[in-house]
Amino acid sequence: IKYLNPDLLKIRNANTNLRADLSPTSLTIESWIRGAKRRLGMGGSISADPSVDDRSWPTESQLLSNSQVLHNRIKELGNSEQLESIGIFDPSKIKQLADNFELGNASTAAALLTLLTIDEFIRGTPR
Repeated sequence: IKYLNPDLLKIRNANTNLRADLSPTSLTIESWIRGAKRRLGMGGSISADPSVDDRSWPTESQLLSNSQVLHNRIKELGNSEQLESIGIFDPSKIKQLADNFELGNASTAAALLTLLTIDEFIRGTPR
C-alpha cells in the first residue's frame, strides 16, 4: 500500500484508530501513550478508541450478548462433560464466570469464549 497508494495509509484502522503502516512496536507504544493521555484527561477525539459501531468486528462481549446460541452455550458451560474430562477446570468457577457475564460483567467474555472454543474442540474430537 505504501508504494501503490500511500494516501490509503492516512485512513485510520477501524479497530485501533491508528495508521495501518505502524509496526507492532509502534502500535503498542502509541496505544500506551494514548491510554496514559486518556487517564490524565488529555485524550482527544483523534486519539480515542473507535466506538463499538466503528469497529470491523464485535467485541467478545457483543458477540456473546448478540448470539442466542452462544448465550445458551455459556449457560451450559458449568456442566460441560468435555471441560470436566480435561481435569483442569473448576466447574464452579466456570459457572461463576458465566453468572458474572449474565450480571453485566463484560470482562469475563474473553475467558468464556476461550472455554467455549475448548469445549467445542473436545466435543468434535473423535475418541
